[in-house]
Amino acid sequence: MKIRELLQTEIWNRRTTRKILVGFGIVFGVAAIGLGILYAVEVNWLTAGERNAAKAALTQIDALQDAGPLSDAEFKVRQEQTDAKVKAAQDAAETLKDDSTQETLFWYLAAVELERSKVQFKGQTESWSRMAGFAGRSGTRKAKRKLMLL
Repeated sequence: MKIRELLQTEIWNRRTTRKILVGFGIVFGVAAIGLGILYAVEVNWLTAGERNAAKAALTQIDALQDAGPLSDAEFKVRQEQTDAKVKAAQDAAETLKDDSTQETLFWYLAAVELERSKVQFKGQTESWSRMAGFAGRSGTRKAKRKLMLL
């Protein structure tokens, strides 16, 4: 082959470009579908370990909520046990669904603790008003009247 013949040989043409672009399109299409499937699994799948840990934590939180009036020491012991269960659920989290389940458990426990503190505060204010000789709204009205007279 002479140089003149080599220079006239067409190395790159439309057909070559089309083959390369179709190949890239297939590779990127398969990759996009694969990533979509992985994302769907990550968002919607709850692993068995997280499911078991979440059930145990939820049972513990419900028991803490339904325990009724407890002393502060008893509540603190149960709260620490429940915190350990929620921590175990957090450690078992592997997927996004697991993480959202763990966060929901955390906020449920926080709501139970907040409710307990509200009940305690309400009980303290009622005992203070009883100690001062006031009860309910009529007690506050009496207190206002006494303050006005002073």
